[in-house]
Amino acid sequence: MGEYKNIHAVIDNYHEGAFPVIAICPTHEAAEEYIADRIKEDKKKGNNYDYDIAEVAIGCDMAWK
Repeated sequence: MGEYKNIHAVIDNYHEGAFPVIAICPTHEAAEEYIADRIKEDKKKGNNYDYDIAEVAIGCDMAWK
């Protein structure tokens, strides 16, 4: 079994089926920052939102180093 690295996918739960994964981030903190910025934009536009972060393991040959 090869080496694996965890990445963090930002998931849009509000727009079901449209684009479930909207960002891939190298850390949980980076994903949280992305969501915070996205929520600011959503609030300015009056949009509804619901985001989650999912940890995903990928093979190191596929991951950035």
